Formats: sequence, C-alpha cells, structure tokens
Amino acid sequence: MSRRLPATGSVYRRKDGRWVAAIVIDGKRVSRYAATEVDAYSALTALVGASLTPPRSPSLRAWAEDWLTRRAIGAIEGGQPLKATTVYSYRRWLDLLWKCAPELAATPLRGLTQAEVKAGLNGCLLANRGRRVMASTATVVYRLLTDAVTAGLIAAHPMAGLPKITWEPGTTKGYQRWTPEDALSFLAECRRGRSQLAPLMAFLLTTGLRFGEAIGLYWEDVDLPGRRIWVVRNRVWIRYNVALDERPKTGAGLREVSLPAQALEALARVPQAAVGPVFLTPKGLTPSREYSARLLDGLCRRAGVPRVTPHGLRHLHAWLTLKAGGDAHAVQRRLGHADVGITMRVYLWAMLDDAQVAKKLDTLFGE
Repeated sequence: MSRRLPATGSVYRRKDGRWVAAIVIDGKRVSRYAATEVDAYSALTALVGASLTPPRSPSLRAWAEDWLTRRAIGAIEGGQPLKATTVYSYRRWLDLLWKCAPELAATPLRGLTQAEVKAGLNGCLLANRGRRVMASTATVVYRLLTDAVTAGLIAAHPMAGLPKITWEPGTTKGYQRWTPEDALSFLAECRRGRSQLAPLMAFLLTTGLRFGEAIGLYWEDVDLPGRRIWVVRNRVWIRYNVALDERPKTGAGLREVSLPAQALEALARVPQAAVGPVFLTPKGLTPSREYSARLLDGLCRRAGVPRVTPHGLRHLHAWLTLKAGGDAHAVQRRLGHADVGITMRVYLWAMLDDAQVAKKLDTLFGE
C-alpha cells in the first residue's frame, strides 16, 4: 500500500521488497529506489526539495505486540502460525524484559541501538532472571528485529554482532541417586498414597512419558488387554486456568508405548471411564504441573528418596532402563526422541562404565 502525500508524490513497497519514492515533475514520473521506507522518504524529500516527515516509528514494545499477533496467525512472510504455547512463552519472556527494562520497551524502533538492547538484556540478568530465560528472551528479540529489517522498518539489525547469551543445560546426573530400590520404595508409597493423582506419579516413572503426554492420555488411547497405550497428544497449560491439547512436537512423539506391570497396576487404581482423560484431580480437572509437583514432593519425602520434579521421573525412567541394559534405540523410541543422538547425549553417562564392559566381555568369552 502506498502512502500518497498531496502534490508531493508517494512512497510504496514493491513485491520484490524494495521501496520506491515516486513523484511527477513537469509531467514526467520520477522514481527512486531504496532499501527501507525511511530511505525512500529521504529520497522523496530530496526530489521535492522539501522536508517530509516519515511515519512515526513504533516503540519496540508496540512492534513486538504487532509482530507476535502476526506471527501467531502466520501473517508474516515466510512464517508458519505459532502454537498457542509458543505465543504464550514469547509473550511471557517479553513481558519479563519490559518489566526489567522499561526504557527499552519505550524506545522507538527506528533508531534503536545495539547498546540499548544490550543494556536491557544485561539489566534482566542483573535482576537474577536466569541465563536460560534471558537466552530465550534474547532469541525472541532477535527474531522480531530480524522481521523488522525484512519489513523495512529499520535499516540494520541492532543485534548484529552482539554476543549470544548462553547457558549450560542442567545435568540429569543427579537422578542417579535413585537406585532401583529407591524406585521400588517410591512405587510402594504411590500405592499407599491417598491422592487420586498418586497413580499418575507411578505411571510417569514406569512409562517415561512427558508430563503433558500423561495428562493428555485419554481412555480411548489405552489398550489394557494389549498392555499398551498410544501417545497422540500433549496437554499443556498456557495460563493458570487454560489447558490445550496439541500434537506432540515431533513425529517421533506419536508412538505406541508398552506397559510394564507396575504401570498397569497404576491404571487399575484410577477411576475407570469409557472416554475422556485418564488422570484428573478429585474435582475432575486437568492436573497442573505445580499441583502435581507439590504432591510429588510429599511422596518423595514419605518414601525417603531424593526429591525430583514430574519431568525428573522421565529422566529416572530412562536412566533405570538403560542401567538395566536397555537398548538405546529402544529407549529412544519409548521416550519419543526424534533421533537416538538426543538420547545418547542426555543419558550417555548412564550406560555401562568401562569395568562393567570388561565384565560383560569376560562373560562373553567364558572367563
């Protein structure tokens, strides 16, 4: 769409992305091409010999809101619609940035400098927001500024050349403190537990499902005689009172999982139904991660085992399975990892150590 100024010409964007300043002088059309809208207005100003004011630049926060709205529906060129959970995460990270750096939020997009962006991100780090959160926030800001450059709102990327914020993933080695005896003690406590969600905790440990996959499990996905389930959805919370069902994030997440006896026992202690979610709170609601974590803390304490999170039960399942001699490829398929490399990188430390390998070879060669 062109912006036409009376008797002074117009500025518009071509399909190839270039901006054009055009004016008729003495009956002849004169055009100038530019990389950005701002440059096009400058060219038009030079053509008419008068100062024209380009449209007012939105603030960084205003552009971020507009960008997120467009990204959510896939309205930005070359972009796919974002999942509801992704939009929620992006907005949460950006709101955190605006809270820590209100000056950055109010800065006009046109004229935004690298120093201003760096100061805003560093301010959040100094506020102890965590390097992982800030790394994610910086990635979102980089993407929205990249699209601002593509849209011609700014001439250059303010974050170009800015060192990337990094963080070291937390190791899962702490979960090796759970021995097989610890796991049995925990499962026994789950059987004694009065909470309707105690079977959910036993189910997470014995299947390795992600928390969202477990609370998204429906009775229609359960084959008790065949001792198997089908993982076809991931239920996620995007606000404290809103849960959505989504497809697993990768094709490998759509899978069939065989059930050991302990998992079947956990399902047997859940109120049965023909259809609907398997695991619900006593009020018939989808359990939140926070609610389940509090319950899990109590179960761990009473069982006398180290505290873990609901997702930690997935790590424990993988570790105990590999420690028992499970095949890495089989564990990969069971966990729904996209490739075995992910499984190996995360749980390589759980494989046999060199002394155990030597003992296996002694057995193989009859020593």
